[in-house]
Amino acid sequence: MKTRIVALLLVAAIASSAFAGCKGHQTDADDPTQGGTITFAEPTYKSFYVDGMELKLPDLFQREDSNGNIGFFDGTYAVFLTREAFTVYPYLQDMSLEEYGNHILNASGIDATPKVIDGLYCFEYEAYSLDKTTKHNFFVVLFKSNKACWVVQFAAPFWNASPMRSKFISWAKMIKIRD
Repeated sequence: MKTRIVALLLVAAIASSAFAGCKGHQTDADDPTQGGTITFAEPTYKSFYVDGMELKLPDLFQREDSNGNIGFFDGTYAVFLTREAFTVYPYLQDMSLEEYGNHILNASGIDATPKVIDGLYCFEYEAYSLDKTTKHNFFVVLFKSNKACWVVQFAAPFWNASPMRSKFISWAKMIKIRD
């Protein structure tokens, strides 16, 4: 189990390399030398369904699975899902979210402090891309349903992690699990 958790968290860090060099939603108006005003429309969302979980993300996100790992990317940000079914890992069924979070942190060696934000059990950690050129921040939210534990990792380039935290929390609060 320890190997699986470490592998899952490392997969997220490795997959973040895919968007390491992207500029995302940058426009000429983002360049202070160009002047101008930026106005942002409220994003429209689309739903993604994965094994009983409904995840709503802005329309720019696309699902891109790799080697059995579930990921969603928009060019700058990423979301990774991991579902650990009780039929495969029955001992997880008796764990609280706090115990599950501590289990993940201990098994992976990640130095993070679990906390509850807006009713979400979460923690944050940082990791570099494979080529060690880009640092990313991962905002991790844990869920537990009747059939599984879920790890949802929201990833942002480190330079833009703070402004994205509120969006990640908002997106996490829209998650619905139906099992």
